[in-house]
Amino acid sequence: MPVLKVLFVPLDTYGHINSCIGIAEKIIQFGHQVTFALEKAWLGKLSKYGFNEIIYVDQSRGPNQGPNDYWVKSIDMIAETLPEDSLYKAQHQSVKEFEDFVFNVLNFNDELKSIIDQINPDVIVLDHYFTVPAIYQSGRKWIYMTSATPLSAIIHPDTPPTGSGYPIDGDRKEWQIFNEVSEKHDGPIINKFNQVLMEKYGLPSLPEGSAFHPSPYLNIYAYPEELDYLDIRPLPDKWKRYDNFIRSSQVLTNQKFELPDKLKNRSGKLIFVSMGSMGCSQLNLTKRLVEILSQSPHRFLMVMGSCLENVKLPDNIWGDKMLPQVQILPMVDLVITHGGNNTVIESLYNGKPMILCPLFYDQYDNAQRVTEKGYGYRTNPYKCEPRELLEMIESILNDQNMNDRCRKISKRMQNIDSPMQAAKDIIDIALEK
Repeated sequence: MPVLKVLFVPLDTYGHINSCIGIAEKIIQFGHQVTFALEKAWLGKLSKYGFNEIIYVDQSRGPNQGPNDYWVKSIDMIAETLPEDSLYKAQHQSVKEFEDFVFNVLNFNDELKSIIDQINPDVIVLDHYFTVPAIYQSGRKWIYMTSATPLSAIIHPDTPPTGSGYPIDGDRKEWQIFNEVSEKHDGPIINKFNQVLMEKYGLPSLPEGSAFHPSPYLNIYAYPEELDYLDIRPLPDKWKRYDNFIRSSQVLTNQKFELPDKLKNRSGKLIFVSMGSMGCSQLNLTKRLVEILSQSPHRFLMVMGSCLENVKLPDNIWGDKMLPQVQILPMVDLVITHGGNNTVIESLYNGKPMILCPLFYDQYDNAQRVTEKGYGYRTNPYKCEPRELLEMIESILNDQNMNDRCRKISKRMQNIDSPMQAAKDIIDIALEK
């Protein structure tokens, strides 16, 4: 087999990059070359793990920003809406924020075109929410990948609106209202983006209701079979589902995580708390969770982000700015999470039930789906009564049926190497004549 060149172009967030890494490390095991096109803030973050990096500059970013600084700033700008429900967020979304997010792909399009010409990849993997013209126009084979819930990419009338967090058997009138609100706020921006794609770049019109062009070769996403909506809607043509894109524990950390002495000799169950790489920047939320969890008899490992230096942790909580999640999850009894796609999938892969505290977008969908499938509970971390959260923890820890379901899904998922399957499918596309 010839040595293939595979180019990954992910949205520059931890969640998207980590999902790409899960597949990329398998492609390397087959003896092929993997290059990541990364915004300059990520320089040197992946090369030490065997991946090639090629850097582009997004002029909308600050000159000295770290990998996550841009996205932390973006969530700070909507912080006042975080305690509210999904419909409120849809109604009060900043038009400028959303327009900047959509049109951001055009900020690095010319540089990406040069990168593609320079590398001459056999196949490109795009993990993004929006069409990137340089990839569509490149003449190379390319694959669309989403690291979010499948509701974000596959629209169907019998599944709830993307980002609503509404139940699958919910009131369709509520679905209609949410869709109308989203269309009113987002529709004009997507239409404007579509016009630019057609008039400036010569692309065909976006599919109705979508902000991206699906690949004519292959489109992929990760979502466990037990959570997916396959009993409600079929997979569209050229789409494939995988259980996970989990990276190995060796990637992004070279040391084995050891339970801190502070918690090692304490009694109680061990619980992992993460509001995601953006959510953990919210000081008020972090303080509230710490205050509530300090009243629990259990032990907590907590991702603190930028709040680490501003929050005094009680004896039963240990935290750091970032933690090696893939190493920690096998150790714990319960996960309290924002409901990001990677954390949900990694928790189920390790057989851990969840308390989901969604903050925005597809986190609502994951929280609802996990709850209605019986793998955890959902709550509002800003508004729940302290006793409610504490009782929820005890209920899940003592729910034998829920824990059995989690162990069952974990056993099935661990018997299948989904990232390897995805890597093989990508290689097959690259080799197709």
